Amino acid sequence: MINANGGNNPYSFTVVDGVVPPGLTLFSSGTFAGTPTTEGTFNFTVQAKDSFGCTAQQDYTVMIKCPTITVKPFNLPSGTVNQPYNRTLNANGGNSPYTFVIETGNLPNGLTLSANGVISGTPTLQGSFTFTAMAVDNFGCTGKRSYTIIITPIAVPNMVAPGPTVF
Repeated sequence: MINANGGNNPYSFTVVDGVVPPGLTLFSSGTFAGTPTTEGTFNFTVQAKDSFGCTAQQDYTVMIKCPTITVKPFNLPSGTVNQPYNRTLNANGGNSPYTFVIETGNLPNGLTLSANGVISGTPTLQGSFTFTAMAVDNFGCTGKRSYTIIITPIAVPNMVAPGPTVF
């Protein structure tokens, strides 16, 4: 809320230079309303006009920062070659819905990450695979988490050859 003093009530307020953060509106009453949709620093000048038409101006700077977005779970379980794998990532702290992408690294061969956070598929190679998953909220704010998934070989039953037969 922007206020003025001196002059004669009522006052009306308008932005005369610069821009308020996208998603916010300055009403003539001096009230800001809305939800900011873009991170950044915004400079603007507001003019107050009293009932006799006298004016005064004030410069403002508003900094909009993205909220902290946390990607979970903290760790992912291991998988096994040729065995289905399915785990879901989720995020909180921003403005849903979230879109998930791999920022760096690689998922195990045979696995994919869907836009809604599901890691699924059937791994085809054993090894240790490190990647960073990123959640992007509907305002473009991001959260990241690094993961390592270890894919182990398929377990082979212990085969014992039959011994000689004694009669």
